[in-house]
Parts: sequence; C-alpha cells; structure tokens
Amino acid sequence: WKPGPLAERLKAFAEAEGGGMGKFGPGLRAILAAGAVAPDLASALAALGPEESLGRIDDALSQVQ
Repeated sequence: WKPGPLAERLKAFAEAEGGGMGKFGPGLRAILAAGAVAPDLASALAALGPEESLGRIDDALSQVQ
C-alpha cells in the first residue's frame, strides 16, 4: 500500500475501463478527502491506509442508489 504501486494500479484500472483518470479521479478524491484539498490519489490512499481508504469507498458506495 505504497504510492508508486497504487499509482500504477490506478492507471491500469483507468486504461482497462476505457477512460482516463479524469473519469473517476475527481469522485474518488472527493470520497477520500471529504472535500478537503488532497494530494494525488495514490498518495491520499497511502496516507489513509487500506482500511480507512476502503472504508470510505465502501461508505460512499453504500449511499449510491
């Protein structure tokens, strides 16, 4: 759970989904940073750690109807 490998996985996910980071990056950044200014996504994920990062994502997805 380090910035370098996380950045690579995010890029691979974006490419596999047929879009760039602009397609999901802003939404993910908002989920992780709760509206505050955040560093790049990989750094934000690494700073929060896996449990907190995935918990925030899970909370956000549970609110989608």
